[in-house]
Amino acid sequence: PTPQPTRQPTPSPTPQSTIPTPSPTTQSTLPPIPFNACFSGDNRVQLSDGSYKKMSALKIGDAVRVHSSSHYEHIYSFGHYAPRAMGEFLSINHGVLELSPSHLVLTSHEHWIPAEKIQIGDSLITINNIVQQETNNTMRVHSIETIFRRGVYAPFTASGTIVVNDIVASTFISLQPNEENLKIGWDTGLSFQWLSVTFESGHRLYGHFFGFDKRESYNRDGISQWVEIPCKIMIWTSQQPAIAMIIIIFPLVVLCLLLSLVERSILLYYDSSSSDVILIVMITILFVHLTFGKDGNKLLGVRANSKRS
Repeated sequence: PTPQPTRQPTPSPTPQSTIPTPSPTTQSTLPPIPFNACFSGDNRVQLSDGSYKKMSALKIGDAVRVHSSSHYEHIYSFGHYAPRAMGEFLSINHGVLELSPSHLVLTSHEHWIPAEKIQIGDSLITINNIVQQETNNTMRVHSIETIFRRGVYAPFTASGTIVVNDIVASTFISLQPNEENLKIGWDTGLSFQWLSVTFESGHRLYGHFFGFDKRESYNRDGISQWVEIPCKIMIWTSQQPAIAMIIIIFPLVVLCLLLSLVERSILLYYDSSSSDVILIVMITILFVHLTFGKDGNKLLGVRANSKRS
């Protein structure tokens, strides 16, 4: 009799890995984190020595290129630091810039707008990599796509700006969808860029007096302890009726504005020249005169006489 052919065992299917590849994907294999306000780790930032470093390799204390007269500023905190989290990003011009939809960028019209508001044909401000010959150029946007990457980062600088892949970006976000200014039933004219820099004054003041913690803590989503509660309060407030927003936001703005003035005064005290000091004295005298009138002049005179005696 003819022997029956033996059946070969069917190989079992190999399980597919759920770990995303380093290249961007158009669909997320993991659920996005609840709060996404950051850059992808593949963006590059110029350091003060002229070298470039990936966003994922940055750390507190690094001096990075910014859009201010100082050219470089130290990273004093990370609003968002989650190397293992999956984030949703807008990829501008096929990966030239990758950032979250709510992240602010500077347009050629000198407006800080959320990335989700960028349209094909818009122009973003760019800066060349030579400080001595710094010029502002523009990059025309010709493609925008949504991608998902592992690793989300939001470094903070004193000016609230950072140059990413030679493109001027903010370190902050818009707290109202698709809006560049705070709206309380109407456009207040207060940009989220200005509000964010001002609201961070307390954090920076704490760092000036007690030092910035290079081991700052983050929640399970990678949100800094300095950012989580204030940001949630602001997001909740921005969803309330206009009257409630005014009652909550106005005192906060005034408080943070005062902290910002204190911060600027401290920095000016350490960095000021004699002309700056003279200017401060003149502004102070003018303020006293306008506020108190003749009594202000008497007050200044009394102080002057007391110094002579």
